[in-house]
Amino acid sequence: MKKSILILAGITILFCLNGCKNQKKNEKTAETENVRNTTVEEKKEVSEVEETIPENDPIIVYPKSKEMYVFVDVGSNLNYRESPVDGTKLGKFPNGATLHVTKETRETYTIDGITAPWVYAESYADIEPYGGWVFKGFLTENKKKSVENLLIGEWDSPNYTLKIWANGEIALFRKESEGLSGNWKLTDDNQLCFYNAVIYDEEGETFYWDNLSVNNETFSYSKGDYTSTFTRIK
Repeated sequence: MKKSILILAGITILFCLNGCKNQKKNEKTAETENVRNTTVEEKKEVSEVEETIPENDPIIVYPKSKEMYVFVDVGSNLNYRESPVDGTKLGKFPNGATLHVTKETRETYTIDGITAPWVYAESYADIEPYGGWVFKGFLTENKKKSVENLLIGEWDSPNYTLKIWANGEIALFRKESEGLSGNWKLTDDNQLCFYNAVIYDEEGETFYWDNLSVNNETFSYSKGDYTSTFTRIK
C-alpha cells in the first residue's frame, strides 16, 4: 500500500514538472514571437522612412510641413523660384510672411556668409496657395524674432514719429514737441514693451502697446480703447 502511494506521488510530481516545463517553454516562445514582431515593425518603420528619404535623393521631403517666417533686411522681400539656386523667379514673399516648408535640398549652399539648403515653401495668404524655392538661410522658425526685425526702422503717424533701433533703443516724438526715449522689447504675447522710458524728463516709466500687427509698410497697435497705425518712413 505504501509502495503504491509512493508511485502515485512520483507520477504526480513528474506531471507537474512536465507541465511547468511546457508552460515556461510556451512563455519563452511567446516572448520570442513578441520580440520578432517588434523587430519586424521597427524594420518596417525604418523601411518606410528610407523610402520617403532615399539616401541618393537630392531632395528631402518632410513628413509634415514646417512653419517658418521670412527674415531678410528691413524693407526687402524674398524671391521664390521655380527650382533651387538659379531657377526662374516666380515672385516675392514679403518680409515677415508666414510660410509652410515641405522639402529641402540635401546639398547646402553659402549666400551672404550663411550656409543652408534651399527649401520649397508655400504661402496660404491668398485663396490659392502659391510658392517656390527659397534659400533657407533667409527664413526663421522664431516668429517673435521675425516681428522684431520688422519693427526696426523709422515710422510715422498723424501725431507721432517713432524710431526703433536694433540695439534695443527707442524714441517716440510728438510732432513739433518733446517725446520719450528709452528701450524696447517684444513680449511673448506680442506686446511692444517700452521700459526705462524717459517721458518729458520723468524717468522709470514702463508701458505696453497691445495687439501689435506689423509688416514691411505699416504697423498698428492698441492701448486700451485707443488704436493707432504707423507708416514706415525708412
